[in-house]
Amino acid sequence: MENHILKCEEKCEQTLLSLNRTIQILLDDLMNVAENNAIDENNIVKLQNLILQREQQLTLGLVQDSNDVQWSESSLRAQLKLTQTFQTQAKTILSHYSSALQFSHKSKRQLNVYQTIATTK
Repeated sequence: MENHILKCEEKCEQTLLSLNRTIQILLDDLMNVAENNAIDENNIVKLQNLILQREQQLTLGLVQDSNDVQWSESSLRAQLKLTQTFQTQAKTILSHYSSALQFSHKSKRQLNVYQTIATTK
């Protein structure tokens, strides 16, 4: 029974480590893309799915009734710190995207004004 618990714990931690790496790579890619003011919606959807999977893995570690997976306090603190890091990066990306979107809308309005002026001449 104890071996089974250790195997489940190791498997969940391995899955979580893999998800964390994938999320970090995707956040880095989104940050690079955001700096160029290009929006890649597919990567945003991928990020949402990965974060959902990460939440599920963390929930497994927090479930009180399950003896299969329980993480130490230090592991959970490390995951919380990583979550905060991910949040900070996501907020920065969101800010870049919001700015790009506002600029895009403003540019379209200006273009429409110039087109209207040109057609009335």
